[in-house]
Amino acid sequence: MRRSLRAAPLLAITLSSQAWAQTLHEDHALNLVDLLQDARVLGSISSERGGWTATEFSVITTVPILAPFAFNALGAHWRSGENVQIEVAVNATPRTWYPLVGHPDASSGATFLDGSPNPAHGDLIANLTTTGATLSDRWRLRITLSPRHNPAHLDELSLVFIDSASEAPPHSGPGWNGPDISAYPKPPIYTRSQWGAQSPQCTSGYCPVSHLGTHHTAAPGDWVSTGFSDCSANIRSHQSYHMETRGWCDIGYNYLVCRHGRAWEGRAGGDDVRGAHDGYNCGSMGTAAMGYFHYPYNQSPNSDLLEILTELYAWKADQKGINPLGRSYYSGYGANMDNIYGHQDVKATACPGDLLYPRLDEVRVAVDVLLRGGSSEVIVDNVSAQTLGAWSTGSTAPGRYGPDYLWASTKGGGSKFCYWPVDLQSGNYDLYAWWTEGANRTPTARIGARIDGSIRYRTMNQQDSGGQWNLIGRYWFPAGVSQIGLSNNAPEGHVVVGDAMRLVRR
Repeated sequence: MRRSLRAAPLLAITLSSQAWAQTLHEDHALNLVDLLQDARVLGSISSERGGWTATEFSVITTVPILAPFAFNALGAHWRSGENVQIEVAVNATPRTWYPLVGHPDASSGATFLDGSPNPAHGDLIANLTTTGATLSDRWRLRITLSPRHNPAHLDELSLVFIDSASEAPPHSGPGWNGPDISAYPKPPIYTRSQWGAQSPQCTSGYCPVSHLGTHHTAAPGDWVSTGFSDCSANIRSHQSYHMETRGWCDIGYNYLVCRHGRAWEGRAGGDDVRGAHDGYNCGSMGTAAMGYFHYPYNQSPNSDLLEILTELYAWKADQKGINPLGRSYYSGYGANMDNIYGHQDVKATACPGDLLYPRLDEVRVAVDVLLRGGSSEVIVDNVSAQTLGAWSTGSTAPGRYGPDYLWASTKGGGSKFCYWPVDLQSGNYDLYAWWTEGANRTPTARIGARIDGSIRYRTMNQQDSGGQWNLIGRYWFPAGVSQIGLSNNAPEGHVVVGDAMRLVRR
């Protein structure tokens, strides 16, 4: 039997004492037996104790079903065995099926702060499906059961409907939420009152920030937002989901950043307030990039998002004396951790996603450059490269820097070179290389620098880590012109790619 809901009717919450801002939230337990009456079934499903069991591959697709109220965000939680896939479609985007990716969340308490039971406790809790300020009033499910050695079963399923868009705050520009006591300026930030935050249900706890934790919201609709109205509605939905489904007392993140290059204040309390974002939290400022930077959506963070993340981290690193390239004791975690880290560094999770996590090295370097004055970086693309031997121009491989790249076939003892003359001040520089993705790349590309007539290189596997900056090494360069680049000197049967290179002064 399905456990009782926290509230059978919809739960209305007034946000921040503003009459114009209201979020509706309902946790709606589905009757799986009745749901089969509104579904097309491929395969064979039996009902046991109110759930479903399949001994053969089966797909259940419902007709569009009317929601209890118009909504702009949809969550879910359920109990099932293995080999169950749940997808949802809403009539705001009727041709898109969104996979619901669930995971056990130990931080979801058994009860809410008022003592009432949390129906999601112990369940798999899905990522949130958001549609910005656009409302839907109907939903569909497609559930696939793929039994292998044992029957596949779905025991319980609840949908969480959220309307954070019907009444929205007026659009105003980002501001500053508190005094700026650091030398590096605090970037403009949309405050809680500007996006229409719900008042927190707890007294803030505080831990001095020593680390900067990076997340993604794992909501694909967050990435397709068109501006303030969509972003603010999505953030209100996340706050409602965190409070009314996960059972937290406020939104978990300290800050959020969006694809439009804007930062948003998250949890109430200001500097050093303890969030609820990585399971440890004490000593970490948790920032979530709005989007789903991982399979199955594979949204790719753009330069605007990375720049605002860098600006936010540079302000906090300067304020707290955090070395962006360093590693130190993270008190909540109880061990040393990179000062700028990803959620997956401290928990078994894909967050912040396969397409954002590798970019954190780029963010660390960019923060360091900003704190050092921002004038010690050189980036050269293939369009300015010089070559010896025959190199071809390509434009189809994914993960390229700019519109195209150079490539050449490998040859043992080969003497084809792709290189860039760079005029530098004397000093130590970190050298990075960027290459495209592809399985035919050489695993032994020689990449490096020619300094005072001496070639220094490192062998890199170009089959891995394409589409990002890869650290080659740190070199001391004299004042004047030196050369950086790569050669085709590698075993035959592959290609070597010259796309872009980067120097950051230390």
